[in-house]
Amino acid sequence: MADLSPTLLTVQFGAMQVRGQIDATGLLLELPLPVLAGSGREVHLVPSGSLARCDGGLLLCGPQVTAGFLTRSTAPATLEEDAKSIFNEILARVGDQTLYRVWNYVPQINTTTDILENYHRFNLGRWRAYAETFGATVDQRMPAASAVGVQGSTLVTVFLAGTDPVEYFENPEQTPAYRYPECYGPKSPSFSRASLRSRPEGSQAFLSGTSSIKGHETIGTGQVDLQTEITCDNIRLVFAAMGKPDPFGPDAEPAQAKVYLRKQSDLDSVRSALAKCGATDFAQRATYLQSDICRPDLDVEIEITGI
Repeated sequence: MADLSPTLLTVQFGAMQVRGQIDATGLLLELPLPVLAGSGREVHLVPSGSLARCDGGLLLCGPQVTAGFLTRSTAPATLEEDAKSIFNEILARVGDQTLYRVWNYVPQINTTTDILENYHRFNLGRWRAYAETFGATVDQRMPAASAVGVQGSTLVTVFLAGTDPVEYFENPEQTPAYRYPECYGPKSPSFSRASLRSRPEGSQAFLSGTSSIKGHETIGTGQVDLQTEITCDNIRLVFAAMGKPDPFGPDAEPAQAKVYLRKQSDLDSVRSALAKCGATDFAQRATYLQSDICRPDLDVEIEITGI
């Protein structure tokens, strides 16, 4: 342990390659996802703690919070084991604390090698780590999460955990991701639709990566406008389940938002579709990133992190 007390975990997009370092404010992770619009930066305020270095990662460790990022150079043949290794490390570091939110950046996420898609390999590794740690209660311990593509060959996971009480939520119009049928891979994705962290200063909502899915099926293949509309509907449903204000409405709480687009050429269409959904201010504030999304037939994904 080093005698450092960072207070910010910052993720900066638009880099040439994955790089993690300590800067003047805390931990800085740079990721190679092209920025299409917006600040291209996401910041998480973390209480002061000691800095722990581990294989391929930097962590903030304290009595009430653990946060940080881990990376692994990977290839399809080793992606399952690399994902399991990362999550084993995270869960060991978190210990008795609870995961609030996890962000995963998976190289070549939609590429299929030996009949298995890379995202499915990642899901296998993640699930194995969760199942070994949580056993029969694994379905009750799924944090909010997302998994999108990243350029290069480095698997990256960012996480926030702590001792604050947390509740996990689902969308009443979607099948829980951890109960998807086998057509989406040998093991379902291990995440809830959202988590709600209770803090003395007020609750903090973490919306998982959300797309145009009803039940377990993609809606609007090849129609990015319709996909955006369905995504907005799903977001509103999850926020209502949490008892939070409409994130697109005038009473929306302060938040950071990212919109992932498979195609750069869809930027204007998605912004216009958000405006039609009553999310004009949201559309102007969000950061837009070019990235492959977990399903090849999805073209847009949106996530929100409360402040």
